[in-house]
Amino acid sequence: ASDYGFEEEAREYSVAQTTRRFLQLETDFEMALDPSRVLYDMDSEDEQWFSNIRNSEMYNGDLNGITEEMFEKTMDLLEKAAFAKLRDQFTPNEIEELMLNVGPLCIVKIIYDHWHQRRQKKGMALIRHFQTSFAD
Repeated sequence: ASDYGFEEEAREYSVAQTTRRFLQLETDFEMALDPSRVLYDMDSEDEQWFSNIRNSEMYNGDLNGITEEMFEKTMDLLEKAAFAKLRDQFTPNEIEELMLNVGPLCIVKIIYDHWHQRRQKKGMALIRHFQTSFAD
């Protein structure tokens, strides 16, 4: 009988752990999708691109006012939209809607091109929270 009690206790503990893990995952995804939280953080590839683009004469007039904060917010919103819509391409109208209060559309479109190239190259989400699956 004491073995039975131990098994029952272990089973209840396992269910509690699984439930807690599921609730934690749900909370992580909710937090990750919150538009007021910027999860995207520039990496060295982004920093190199950012430096090159700011020094480029081709974009000089279009990029007045671009900041690292604007870049990260744009990349973050694109990642969240890609996760929510299960795709990594957006029409110009969708980009305009997604980025309403981020910054000038000409800058957003330049960042979108960079984001899209990074997504294609990596073959997955750029934000770690969106790389996991429920199977993990």
